[in-house]
Amino acid sequence: GRMLGIGQAVSGLIGIGAGALVEVILAHGSFPDNYAVIFALAGLMLIPSSIGILLIREPPPDVTEEQKENQKRESWTRRLMGNPDYRQLTICRILIGMMALATPFYVKHAQTVLQLPESAIGDFIIAQTITGVAISAVLGVVHERQGPRAVIRIGAAAATVAPIFALAAHLSGGGWLARTYSVVFVSLGIANATWIMGFFNYVLEIAPEGMRAAYVGTINSIVWPLTLASVVGGWLLETTSYTVLFIATAVFVGASFLLSLGLRSSRPATTEGKP
Repeated sequence: GRMLGIGQAVSGLIGIGAGALVEVILAHGSFPDNYAVIFALAGLMLIPSSIGILLIREPPPDVTEEQKENQKRESWTRRLMGNPDYRQLTICRILIGMMALATPFYVKHAQTVLQLPESAIGDFIIAQTITGVAISAVLGVVHERQGPRAVIRIGAAAATVAPIFALAAHLSGGGWLARTYSVVFVSLGIANATWIMGFFNYVLEIAPEGMRAAYVGTINSIVWPLTLASVVGGWLLETTSYTVLFIATAVFVGASFLLSLGLRSSRPATTEGKP
């Protein structure tokens, strides 16, 4: 948890610097040379990342002969889906992923409905980025002491705040809620920082020895339709209203938070709450 928290915080800080560099390049260069420089720098940065991945040496799983025989006799899919913790986590992950229904439309809502200036977009990006950096370090400590279940709950709660706050600002017609609309993006920054430390680490901790790849691969396959959630959100907004869109998003994500409260600890009772 601490390692991932520090990693996410550092990458977030680098991202802020990269954004500033891109702004300078675009401001002092002309098309297409400025974009060529950006793409070239991005490619160069990926080279050490690729080398680092190639140098990883993963130890083989410590699977006993008895475990191997059990895996041969019983279908791995049956063993996987027969795990109640895994089923509950998968449903929770799908529900929280429905936050994408409204995510692409918060900026448009702020500009066209709440009449916030275009400069506010920069404030939203800064709020989300800085929050992601700061909360990553905090979540690393939470994960280390309380485990990934606590991180999941924090992420689900934060994801629920975003549509509820946007709905409140929408129904109020502006006022102080509109002026503090950055709260929506602070919530998104917190939620986005919990994916790896929360959901994926929970999967790794509950997966039996030798089946971690199957557990991770299956949950990735199950949740891939969530990539279409923003399309569904756009259709919902086009056919109804922001009120319906925000309510629907809040219901799905709120259900995820309630479901996360029932998740069992992924750690033995003797280590829960200890660093």
